Amino acid sequence: SDCGLPSGGSLAKSDPPNNSILSIPEAFRFTQSTQQAFYMIKNIDMNGYLPEFGDYLIAEFNGKIVGSVIWEEGYAILPLMGADQTPGTEYYLQNGDKPKIKLYRPSEDKMYNLDGNVPGFNNLAIHTLEKLTVSLPETIPSNFTLDNPYPNPFNGQTVIGYSIPEKSIVKLDIYDLYGQHVTSLQRSILDAGEYSFTWNSDNVGSGIYFVRLTAGEYISSQKIVLMK
Repeated sequence: SDCGLPSGGSLAKSDPPNNSILSIPEAFRFTQSTQQAFYMIKNIDMNGYLPEFGDYLIAEFNGKIVGSVIWEEGYAILPLMGADQTPGTEYYLQNGDKPKIKLYRPSEDKMYNLDGNVPGFNNLAIHTLEKLTVSLPETIPSNFTLDNPYPNPFNGQTVIGYSIPEKSIVKLDIYDLYGQHVTSLQRSILDAGEYSFTWNSDNVGSGIYFVRLTAGEYISSQKIVLMK
């Protein structure tokens, strides 16, 4: 089943009865497996600032979300799921694999990559990470890119990442399988950098769609599958 782990340390289903515990958004949920490890993250340096209550810590491996948790004051316990026989976990972590840890800030709709001494996955392990820091690119992106959205397939929300190497007029659109325009996600003039956008698909039905990024003369598309 899809689940998230609040920093209190116990597994919680979505829509918890206690309204003080925020639920994990659909885009960051994961499938619980019998192979689990826990990473206690005590401090995150956001270029001199601290995480905000309501930010999300996300563990990613092979383009899949393998763990997520809401940041609450003080620290967070991030659960990581390994591969087992549960459908949907076949590409999850194996012993020794190292996940990528990221922080998503809803107030900015922005994903931050985090650096630090992250141990490899081992079933039933409990690791303490004293400090993670925001990973800043040393240079601006060298190419226009449109990443594969994740999760994909998805149910509800998916995160669309892209990079632009120069200031550009950016358009982000969704089209259906027949090439009909479904919705415009973004119309902005953006500086060079890496960006992400979370698409909430509540108003459309299940099916195959295409994300199209237009930035200056650059045009690229990615197929996404919505399953409700």
